[in-house]
Amino acid sequence: MYFSLALSLAYGALDQGERLNWLESGVIVAMLVTSAFLIVAAIIRRWVSPNPLVNIPFLKYRNTLILVTTLFSFRFVLLAIALLIPAFLGAVQGYRPLETGSVLVWGVVPQLFAGFIAAWLMRRTDSRLILAAGFAIVAVACLMNTQLTSAWAGQNFFTAQLVIGAGLSVTFVGLVGSFVQQAANSGALSTPINVLTYSAFIHTVRIFGGELGTAFMQRFITLREQFHSNLIGLHVEVGNWLTDERLRFLTGGVSTNSAGMDEAQSRSANEDSFRFAITGASELIQGRLLSIDSALYLPSSGEITNLTNPLCFSRVIDTCLTASFALSDFPRTLRRQRLQRV
Repeated sequence: MYFSLALSLAYGALDQGERLNWLESGVIVAMLVTSAFLIVAAIIRRWVSPNPLVNIPFLKYRNTLILVTTLFSFRFVLLAIALLIPAFLGAVQGYRPLETGSVLVWGVVPQLFAGFIAAWLMRRTDSRLILAAGFAIVAVACLMNTQLTSAWAGQNFFTAQLVIGAGLSVTFVGLVGSFVQQAANSGALSTPINVLTYSAFIHTVRIFGGELGTAFMQRFITLREQFHSNLIGLHVEVGNWLTDERLRFLTGGVSTNSAGMDEAQSRSANEDSFRFAITGASELIQGRLLSIDSALYLPSSGEITNLTNPLCFSRVIDTCLTASFALSDFPRTLRRQRLQRV
């Protein structure tokens, strides 16, 4: 119960952290501190009185840790569709949610076919190859979107959406197949306790992987937007002929002709404030564009890193993990020995 409440508080802090400015908010600080305290309390309690329905040493297998790391990264990559592209279309191009949905729906078409093909290949080859192929396809799609400019609209994402839809479908089939295969190889299906532990661990990583990725991406975009907006503003000089020409061009493009003398005088009085508003809006749009373009490199980098996941764990790490899990299981072993003596 302590651990569940701690995870709930941590999830709430991650979900509302960007809106409340993270550690500048007393609510977020209180939630994180309380969550950390409850986690420590849960560890101490389970050290003294182990839960018979949880078999933590069962999670010591190297392949299990590699797979949950891959699952975490997979949930992070989904942000390329769920967050970055809608953010660009809404902030830069002014798309409404319905118009954004019509762009994202293109990725559904290849999933209908790629999923069946990946499932067919799963019976004839190693699931790790299917998983690696899916990651490679998604990485290529993310790199295609890194050519983003302010002139891009919905139709420019057509090819990338088709590629990323196929890649996500192949990745999902390979990931599910790998989890099922690992459950069979590790003996998770032998006892209900192992099944419960295995399933709870996977779903916890799945839920927090998406939430951590969302919180990180939102913070990254905010910081990069501030950086790019400030950098652009430093190169906008008042009185420079390039700045004046750009402002006159924008003003003439969005302003209508005056209908009379009164409107002409009112328009002349408001011209300076209007130009300042146009300049600020242009800086904001360019800053958001550059921040999203920088963020698009993160999913592709994560997918490329996933291709080397099987090489990240060595025998030495396996030995250390086995020793740590054996140490955590010491109270249960000691109690079992006492019962045998009685």
